[in-house]
Amino acid sequence: MASVSDTPTLPRFTRLSPTDPFSTLHEFLWPATDRPPNPIQHGPECRGLAPYIQTYATNSEPSSRIRYIDLRKHPVLRVHALASLDTLIVRQEYVDFLAEVKVGYHFYVTGEHGIGKSVGASYLLLHLLACGQPVFFVPEPEAIYYFCDSGVQVFRGPNQGYMDSMTPIDAAVSKSWVLLDVDAVRHPKWYPRWWICLAVGLVYTALLDGRSEHHYTKQFVADTREMQPWSQEEMEALRTLEASRYVDT
Repeated sequence: MASVSDTPTLPRFTRLSPTDPFSTLHEFLWPATDRPPNPIQHGPECRGLAPYIQTYATNSEPSSRIRYIDLRKHPVLRVHALASLDTLIVRQEYVDFLAEVKVGYHFYVTGEHGIGKSVGASYLLLHLLACGQPVFFVPEPEAIYYFCDSGVQVFRGPNQGYMDSMTPIDAAVSKSWVLLDVDAVRHPKWYPRWWICLAVGLVYTALLDGRSEHHYTKQFVADTREMQPWSQEEMEALRTLEASRYVDT
């Protein structure tokens, strides 16, 4: 359950409806206690996510244990790239990446088309919210969602440049994480603004062309991480768990 706070509404932002999927996600995951200073102190996954993670044992020799979240049991977690999924495989890729994500770090996460970069970004959002970490989440060019202790605020509009010189927003960003998951193929002219540099931590998931990638990583001093292909064990787990939805239990 989310805690109550008097965090003010940021300039040009509005409070999101309590029935919006992002609002219900925040209410479901945000801890009632004060947020920890760093989510990585909780280990590979925040304790707040642990109750929803199950384990599948593969048929391989030796058997592997693949962790997953059954989104049919927890539909409130179906947001962004998870909206149409029944099963979220907690890939080892995500766990390894979380071990690297620390305060002050900037990352650009890329990979082949369709490999699941947006799903990974969605999982990172769940992780941060469960740890009580404020987040600015940018899933599309004309929307910025601000998750904080008092709920979710949203800015809608094409001009995000005004945020580069707004003191109240600077103060909020400097205490928050920024997650960017804008589809660079669909929106090739979109580019991050300078306000993101103030964040506690920054992660941008996208498939950029070589020139854009070089420009972004240089300008925002970001390390590049390439998402690896799915393992056979992860694929087996997904196929089996997805097939189980057709079985009458």
